[in-house]
Amino acid sequence: MRIKYLFIYIGIGAAFLAASLWVFLSGGKNARAIRAKYKLGGALLTTWALLSAATCGPRIGGGHPEVLCYDMPCPVNEVSIADRKDGDNNFSAGDVLSVEINYPRCDSYQWQITDVERKTVLQEGSIQYTGEDYGTFQFEITLKTGTFKGPALLVISGTYPEAEAPEAITALGFTLQ
Repeated sequence: MRIKYLFIYIGIGAAFLAASLWVFLSGGKNARAIRAKYKLGGALLTTWALLSAATCGPRIGGGHPEVLCYDMPCPVNEVSIADRKDGDNNFSAGDVLSVEINYPRCDSYQWQITDVERKTVLQEGSIQYTGEDYGTFQFEITLKTGTFKGPALLVISGTYPEAEAPEAITALGFTLQ
């Protein structure tokens, strides 16, 4: 923010406070005081909106900012298990979990299948992201045979290019039969 805009903002703010004091001292019966307070309040809000919109985001070629302060960031690493034909999320040993990661941003992904309390690791693995498809990354996990039956979690972690250790991305629940 430029310093001259800061002085303008402070000046309008001081005038608004003076007009508010004038309205208070007149008991809210002076129409000129109320009108001045509304005008200064509108100028204050307008100036604040223009200054905040003009100072957010990187400038391209010295012109307008690329994004405004209120733009939402792009989604990153949205994970889902592809729906089965019958529509439930009950899986048996030997079934294949089709995992889909939308908007992948990690170099590699680690996954674990655990019980709900995350005390027992039933199966784990990792997969390297090649970066060929920037919209969707899919891989499959074949469930091993075991004695565990009941609710389970698929925990997925990813390693970002600049990070040293993997960060947890999501945990999706399903049932092993």
